[in-house]
Amino acid sequence: MLYGLVEPHYNATYNAVRNGYVRKERAVRFVEPIRDRDTLTAVKTWLRSRSLRDWALFVVGINFALRIQDLLDLKVGDVLNGTGIRETFSVQQGKTGRAVRVHVPPNAREALTEYLSETHPAPEDHEAPLFPSRKRAADGKLNPVSRFQAYRILNSAVRQFEPDLAVGTHTLRKTWGWFAFDSGQPLEVIMHKLGHQSPAATLRYLGIRDDDVKRATETLNL
Repeated sequence: MLYGLVEPHYNATYNAVRNGYVRKERAVRFVEPIRDRDTLTAVKTWLRSRSLRDWALFVVGINFALRIQDLLDLKVGDVLNGTGIRETFSVQQGKTGRAVRVHVPPNAREALTEYLSETHPAPEDHEAPLFPSRKRAADGKLNPVSRFQAYRILNSAVRQFEPDLAVGTHTLRKTWGWFAFDSGQPLEVIMHKLGHQSPAATLRYLGIRDDDVKRATETLNL
């Protein structure tokens, strides 16, 4: 599997087991980024009208470009200090064990500020999950949103505007990479941000298409 190029899509019933569900049926498909800025705006608007948590999760996800489990494992204290939202913070990646520096751009900072001030159930508890599930543990503690919940949130939102897009939890991270690439950011910078070992791996991960090459060629028109 190439850096999350494919991701399982579960399309049947789920039964509760140790990990929260049993996979009854599985189809593997390619996972794509959102490539259209209008779609990006529409998804933000749709989510914001329904849930500030889900909206903040989406905005943070496409800006931080963390792997989904690292994103869901964030605590309130990772992003919030005594004076407000941090400009940068460190995260230890679960997959690699490597510490990475996360920069918080204005859109993510605004989303987190509004979300934490208006709806987060425990903003004063810096050990609370940043994106808690609505179901609490048996002892009353907050659980983070699960990976499957995150997939459902993202899938239901994107389906409203691009029903044929192959959506997965990697879509959040890939969307950052795609817009960085499309805006002309150096490939080495994108590669470093995504934690890839080579430019070729990054290009495969982003799923560069013939249409993208054609558009670039026509735009340059040397």
